[in-house]
Amino acid sequence: MKSKLALVSLILGIFSFVHLLGIEKAVLAIIFGTWALKETQPKSGKIAWIGISLGLLYLVFIVVVVIFYFPKLVSILEGLK
Repeated sequence: MKSKLALVSLILGIFSFVHLLGIEKAVLAIIFGTWALKETQPKSGKIAWIGISLGLLYLVFIVVVVIFYFPKLVSILEGLK
């Protein structure tokens, strides 16, 4: 039987890419994935690692986008004032 925590981690990792700024979902995917890895069910390990990987991938993606587009974002925000 697969772990419910691992499945939640996988679903949150996938859904973090669906909505813009799904940072909270990515962080929760990492947290639930690490909890699932602490369980002793070997079948849930792969699913938990995939959920953790998707969460980390999304966080890295957001950091890279913010770094490359920060000047443009600042100019857009200044234009809104």
